[in-house]
Amino acid sequence: MPNYVQHLAYGGVNYVLLECANLRDEAVVLRVVKHCEEELSGHPTSSLRLLFNLENTIFTRKTLAAVAEFNAAIGRSLIRSAILGAEGMMTIAVNNIARESQRPVQMFKDHAAAVEWLIGDD
Repeated sequence: MPNYVQHLAYGGVNYVLLECANLRDEAVVLRVVKHCEEELSGHPTSSLRLLFNLENTIFTRKTLAAVAEFNAAIGRSLIRSAILGAEGMMTIAVNNIARESQRPVQMFKDHAAAVEWLIGDD
């Protein structure tokens, strides 16, 4: 499986990039979301800054449910999340996740702006 989970640093701050752009097949999206969940589960509470790149990725009811399960599984580990390229139904899902989790979650169209916000002060 390609490297969908990338541990990166910018300005001395570590973050995780979930590179899920251009996934156009529902079955592939479901496998990738599950893979990302397995890679990130078990991290300590409030230890992850997450950039989730969803540009040009297909979303269906099943994939949105998988993203919600992913968030439930790793949510306690997250400090903040930046979502890149969310459109349509995904924006509604992101807003619901942000409201329910009560942690900073922001949507972006620009990668550099997303990283700058992600590494910012808590």
